[in-house]
Amino acid sequence: MLRLVCVLSVVLACVGADINIPITHYANGWFQADGCFKVAQELTSWTVTLTFDQTITFFFAPEATLKQTLDNGKVYVLQNKTWNKVQPVGDQLCIRFEGRGTGASEPVVTGSLQPGS
Repeated sequence: MLRLVCVLSVVLACVGADINIPITHYANGWFQADGCFKVAQELTSWTVTLTFDQTITFFFAPEATLKQTLDNGKVYVLQNKTWNKVQPVGDQLCIRFEGRGTGASEPVVTGSLQPGS
């Protein structure tokens, strides 16, 4: 029983858990970042939610389709493209994105990976 609880805890930590995503480049409000998620269960489609600490006025993510923007441009919901919807267990799903924030410094961003769309 304890082993089952531990295994479930590890899976839940990898799917749906928020991760901090470091900003890789920042200049004058413009930023780039790569959010990488460990795939803990086979995915036939996926959704990634990015949450910023400031409003983002421009956003681009070539590996995903922007499905929805919420909270006045602070939350971005991304969906898989046709070519990258299947992700096997053990792989790493990385989403490169860039944008422009409204704050005086680089944005803080967290992300979560969810199965399905």
